[in-house]
Amino acid sequence: MLRGLYFCTHDSALWVNPLPCLHRSRIKLQQLQLAKKIGMSVPKTLATNNYEKAVEFLKMNNACTKSLDEASFQVDGYLFPFYTRLVSGDEIIENRERIEICHTLFQEFIDKKYDLRVTVIGNEVFPLAIHSQESELSQVDFRGLCPARMNQELVEIPNKLKEQIITFVKQQGLVYSAMDFAVTAQNEYFFLENNCNGQWQWVDNVAEGKLSDAMVTLLLANPVYIH
Repeated sequence: MLRGLYFCTHDSALWVNPLPCLHRSRIKLQQLQLAKKIGMSVPKTLATNNYEKAVEFLKMNNACTKSLDEASFQVDGYLFPFYTRLVSGDEIIENRERIEICHTLFQEFIDKKYDLRVTVIGNEVFPLAIHSQESELSQVDFRGLCPARMNQELVEIPNKLKEQIITFVKQQGLVYSAMDFAVTAQNEYFFLENNCNGQWQWVDNVAEGKLSDAMVTLLLANPVYIH
């Protein structure tokens, strides 16, 4: 029913987000490729099942590992999140056989002052600073702590970064995005990933309804008529 509804209206209605664009844009490797192409800073990244290359990468970088696809896994009917975590050379040695049968994503770990979640609704950009370094639970991956238990605030970002963000979203064919950045002590912004269907109610709570207003404005400007 949902697929039928989509393909009956995809030429005449605004979808948040269009399904073909959504399926492509959620792939992390092409996100990093596009971010680098348009001039964003991105962490050094390696996706490999080559044990020697993994060892070499960890010798050169303070590294973390994260999921290549879905950021969760299921065991005995329970869903567990796959958080970003630091990885050591000893772990690589201990898991050589596992790496060789399964591509693993390794990435340079960025020492950050805070995390930045940038929610994009149409042409509206809402940057939220997440002071993740104040708790051990959220220092590596801010999802380790409930958003309501972290200090958060709307902030300004450089105009150049804002333009790059809008360019990124439009080139992906999206009208909504929730993008994650790491902000260093030197105020450098590193693109980490784009959550094409990322949750935004918790950001709206901090923004006092500004995101809801932007979403309503976007939808009202693009009414749907089904015949």
